[in-house]
Amino acid sequence: MTSSTPDPFTDRFYDIPPLENDGSNFRAWKFRISTVLELRDLMGIVDGSVKCPDPIFDKNSNIVTNQVDIDAWAHNDREAKAQIILSLEDEPLRGILHTTTASDAWDKLNERYEGKGLHTIVHLIQEIFHASFSDEMPMAPQLYEVRYKAHILKTLGEPISDAVIAYAMLLALPGSYSALRTFLSSSLATSGDSSLSTDTVITQVLNMERTVKLDSSQAKGKCASRSNAGVAQKELKCHYCEKKGHMKSECKKSKADQAVGDGR
Repeated sequence: MTSSTPDPFTDRFYDIPPLENDGSNFRAWKFRISTVLELRDLMGIVDGSVKCPDPIFDKNSNIVTNQVDIDAWAHNDREAKAQIILSLEDEPLRGILHTTTASDAWDKLNERYEGKGLHTIVHLIQEIFHASFSDEMPMAPQLYEVRYKAHILKTLGEPISDAVIAYAMLLALPGSYSALRTFLSSSLATSGDSSLSTDTVITQVLNMERTVKLDSSQAKGKCASRSNAGVAQKELKCHYCEKKGHMKSECKKSKADQAVGDGR
């Protein structure tokens, strides 16, 4: 158990975007607050894995011999609860006003905004395997959303293997990524490797997205250059015939007049 002496680093509070009244940003909020709590070594208290020590009494004096450890746990529990409370807007806050520990507050927030039970599990599974990505949006948030839903399933006691989630990502890719989907599937079959990771899929998809954007940008640049060259050509003016679109060296009239003159 850590000492109850305040530490200038671990005892400071982190300012993160608050959990909004309608809970619409709960997933992002939970990720941020969990990161902060883990950094401050408070997540064990919040998730209930670190319990308050039971008092140990001295047989002779009946004095609690581990009071320092109990006080340290109580201090950390207050720190954890304060970190959570300070990152809530009024409506989420009202839902945990009656709680007495950080763990109790955490559970109430999860039950309200994330949900537990069969209905939530079925809903998440449907969203994962019915996902359909769009070319109109960046690929990264769409891929990460599927992986986050898999993480929620794991916390609810219904984990799905990383390889299965990776295949769900491949199936969700738009038609423009069909070649990549075929490549990843066939390469695994050829190598005899039955596993595929979400990290591999995400890396390959994002690499292809960057390549497509770069090629598109270069193609637009070439079109613009050709267009600019055409505009510049039209703006040229021949000093011989006074017409636009060419120079004297390209002037048909100039060449014809010169030929007539040379034939005299």
